[in-house]
Amino acid sequence: MKERILRGIPVNGDFGYGEIKIYYPELPVIERKEILSDEIEKELERFEEAIFLSKEDFEKIYQKVRDEMGKDIAEFIKIQIAFLTDETIIEETRDFIKKEKVPAEYAYSEIIKRYYQNLASKGHSVFIDKSLEIFDVCLYVIEKLTNYEKRFSLFQPTEKCLIFGKSLSPMNMAILDKNYILGIALEMGGKTSHISIMAKAKEIPTVVGVENLLHFSNNVKKAIIDGNRGMVILNPTEKRLKFYEKEKEEITKRKKMIIAQKEKEAKTKDGKYIDISANIEFIYEAVIAKENGAKGIGLFRTEYLFLSKKDLPSEEEQYQLYKEVAEKMKPYFVIIRTFDLGGDKIIPGYFESNPFLGWRGIRFCLSNLNFFKTQLRAILRASQTKNIKIMLPMVTNIDEIIKTKQLLNELKEELKKENIDFDENIELGVMIETPSAVLLSDVFGKLCNFFSIGSNDLTQYTLACDRGNEKISYLFSHYHPAVLRLIKETIKNGHKNGIWVGLCGELASEPFGIIILLGMGIDELSMAPQFIPYAKELISFLDIDFCKEIAEKVVNFSTVNEVIRYLKKRVKKEGIFLEKYSYV
Repeated sequence: MKERILRGIPVNGDFGYGEIKIYYPELPVIERKEILSDEIEKELERFEEAIFLSKEDFEKIYQKVRDEMGKDIAEFIKIQIAFLTDETIIEETRDFIKKEKVPAEYAYSEIIKRYYQNLASKGHSVFIDKSLEIFDVCLYVIEKLTNYEKRFSLFQPTEKCLIFGKSLSPMNMAILDKNYILGIALEMGGKTSHISIMAKAKEIPTVVGVENLLHFSNNVKKAIIDGNRGMVILNPTEKRLKFYEKEKEEITKRKKMIIAQKEKEAKTKDGKYIDISANIEFIYEAVIAKENGAKGIGLFRTEYLFLSKKDLPSEEEQYQLYKEVAEKMKPYFVIIRTFDLGGDKIIPGYFESNPFLGWRGIRFCLSNLNFFKTQLRAILRASQTKNIKIMLPMVTNIDEIIKTKQLLNELKEELKKENIDFDENIELGVMIETPSAVLLSDVFGKLCNFFSIGSNDLTQYTLACDRGNEKISYLFSHYHPAVLRLIKETIKNGHKNGIWVGLCGELASEPFGIIILLGMGIDELSMAPQFIPYAKELISFLDIDFCKEIAEKVVNFSTVNEVIRYLKKRVKKEGIFLEKYSYV
């Protein structure tokens, strides 16, 4: 077969070469057969044994993931075990076997299809992801009951490979072992979708939004995923492989050189210091952040605590987790973002047609006060480490800040009465993610201690462009003049109120973004841990006057193309070669 190049959206730099494994979980077609009445008991026993053996397998996987990746990620496996051992599903399957007189594999498959169809019928992509996750665990049971050919499993990869698929869910991404997964190519997704952000955090070369990927890769054994250029190369030639092998050597050499300088301060040529911190989601990432020279955690996402459990996470569970991360990061700060459920992070049992514009972030929390208070109490208790800050997502009006501050004051009084230690002066910050928040940032700045600009959502809401939709990815750009003007306004209003302003979206790690943001006066940049050493090196070659000149110019252009053309021309004239910073 000839070499074929497919193009998509680049997510994570570097490249991966290897054998292709297609991830598209689906139940096999099992023919209905009648069994005799005296065979029913045997089928029930076969079913019980299949559940038991599958549970044993998943418990081993749980222990392996816990040992290698941490107890927080292992919680996703517990969810699978809970579904596997769900008494309702087991009873319905037993009843189906008895009443319909059919083999166990047919009965189980039919019951699971009902659950799948119920979720898939909701229509939203997040529900479809969840419904496909059901198949991941159910295939184990069916494999125990039949001679059905074993398929590639995300839970137990046995060899290094590339993953090709339509999409992956947050649970899928959480359990991926980067020692086995050499690269990811997906038909769906955008550069700043949650899946893409997780792929960056795991440092897996990734390309998303690849049209007809599964069609063209049918019967293809090997490929290259180029996460820097956004290419998937099927059946690469020897010449192509040699080119990438040479590039790999250069990338590896450069990484070693960069990592060796990770402890350097993020300081411009003319002495301006910038806080460089990390975005994390799991405990192990805090260690990686520190190893890469992070001077804090600028964004600790906490949603997985909710998504990886069948029941709500308790105050004690949250407290232990927050405290562990804070202690690992000492003496540096940890900014805990309160639950940003909704959007692409589904709220179990709740459906709305437009979740990104719906019941998410602070709106959800303030509508569920007991739930919100549990998290705030846990954060306050963990703040005894004296390096924790609180950040509120999706704030669009003043009342949301005022109500949260009132809740915090009430909880502080409760803790005092219980003689529980906490940081009395814990800082409260607001994420600036919508145009309304920018326009009110002069007022918000009087009510909080810091701003953190969420450039991914700010771009999405400003341009009315879903950041996870590959079909309109050409419209999504942080360099749109409207977005840049809003960022500039936020920084100005924050400083006017005497508070510091950071940015924790993907723009924080992009070379052009760093130059513009420094020129606008940003105080802190938060990014995926592996980008920190590169960002520090770039900053050391810049001076603030040069950055200011660029920042003042780009906000006056009318189009993204004008901004990019100017940036390329001006940076080249200055003698700064950004090719070596092409890690995104």
